[in-house]
Amino acid sequence: MTNTISGINVIQKEIIDNRDFVEEPPMRISFTIIDELYRSNIIKDTDIITDLGAAAGDFLLYCKKYLKINNVKGINYYNDRHTINKAMLDKYNINIDYCEATLYNFKEDNATIYWIWIENPETELKIIEFIKNNVKNKSRIIIAYETMQYICQNCNHCKNIRNNISKKWTNYYYDISNLKDRIEIDNVYYKNIYFNVGDTCRQSGIITLVLIDL
Repeated sequence: MTNTISGINVIQKEIIDNRDFVEEPPMRISFTIIDELYRSNIIKDTDIITDLGAAAGDFLLYCKKYLKINNVKGINYYNDRHTINKAMLDKYNINIDYCEATLYNFKEDNATIYWIWIENPETELKIIEFIKNNVKNKSRIIIAYETMQYICQNCNHCKNIRNNISKKWTNYYYDISNLKDRIEIDNVYYKNIYFNVGDTCRQSGIITLVLIDL
């Protein structure tokens, strides 16, 4: 992958108030990654963000509380995890709809950023196609996936990472390097963020981002 974001081996302590988040540190996605996107002007405080597969809303909550991105929303299509975080989401006026992602009304959505971390290439490709064919405004799709992390031998999350690294985007149809041809969009490029915020599982590694500009 090329076009690496500046800040290789970003080393810093994640300072967050975990009372606001459902997931306990170290987070599934290090918030250092989101900070780096913000510093690199890939995500801006003027953006309107739709998180596709928002889970409990931790990503949206971080963007709104810490990066001061006011316009954030999400959808969940395979679980209703956001209901366990309803009080906090309501406090920050974050709405997450529970609906099938490929049935979502993208024509009425005004997002400038679509954040996708679904970890299912077939679903991701379908959603990209829906967005491409239905959004009215200029927007950017960001797909995040774990390329490499320091992983232990015990926790379920690390087992999931190992499975993703070995099986995701491994055949021609889903090969990430062929994505531009699959979706027939010219403006596809990649960013790798190297991070190191600690010495335990999920606290160091590489996150690869696919950026698609419509």
